[in-house]
Amino acid sequence: MAKLLAGALALALLRSDRRPLFRAAIGGGALLALYGGVLVVAGALVLAGAIDSSEPVDEYALRWHVFLWDMWFLVWGAALALAGRRLLPRR
Repeated sequence: MAKLLAGALALALLRSDRRPLFRAAIGGGALLALYGGVLVVAGALVLAGAIDSSEPVDEYALRWHVFLWDMWFLVWGAALALAGRRLLPRR
């Protein structure tokens, strides 16, 4: 549901000039980018052996998350935040 709302917010940015919507895009995008960044770094550290997992790790699934799924959150969040910042009306 949150992904659907974030997608709707990204589309609403194209049709709106309301400041709170742009600020929501910047904040939401920053949170998505932070979430993705933390997961990418943590997963990469496990794959590199810098962090030892107490449970067995499915390396195939972890690689999938690090290089595609979690990286997508990082890129998507950064793009949403940058779009909100770019469209934010200047004073």
